[in-house]
Parts: sequence; structure tokens; C-alpha cells
Amino acid sequence: MWWLNFNPQFNWPFSGSVVQDIHPSLLARAGSEATELRVLREVASYGKQIGVLSDLVLGLAKQLPAGALDDEARHALAQLEEMARRIERIKDQR
Repeated sequence: MWWLNFNPQFNWPFSGSVVQDIHPSLLARAGSEATELRVLREVASYGKQIGVLSDLVLGLAKQLPAGALDDEARHALAQLEEMARRIERIKDQR
């Protein structure tokens, strides 16, 4: 039964495995690849940068008066708060 080991990989257009590389070289169109790499190595990773921005947004949101945000902004804030909670849970498991 040789045919049981035969497993051809065939994907229709726009189907199959999707892999995304987020290497800074892909961002070279937005600026200097050398600058991106230096920032990542010497300052902070993308995750750290996003974490600082998230902390700032959450801190500022706490200072807003009740009702200052519209429905869309409240939904986005709720999503950000949930992401922050989930990230903290993951970090606590280390």
C-alpha cells in the first residue's frame, strides 16, 4: 500500500498554508531597513513598543469622564483591555 505514503500538496489559488514574515526588511519601503534593525536591537522590539503605547492609552482612558467615548471607541477600549489582561496572564505563566 505505497499509496498511503503518497500525500501530494495541492492548493487552489488563495488557499492552503498562509505564512507571514514580519522581518523588518519587509518594512524597508516605509523607511530605512538599517534604521528599523537598529531600533529593534538597541531600543525595543515591536511588542515592547506596542506595550508602552497600550499602557499609555489605557492610562489616558481611565482619566476620561464617563460617557466621553462613543460606542466604537468604547468597543475598541474593551478590546484593548481584554488583550492587556490576556497578555498579562501569559506573562505570569513564564
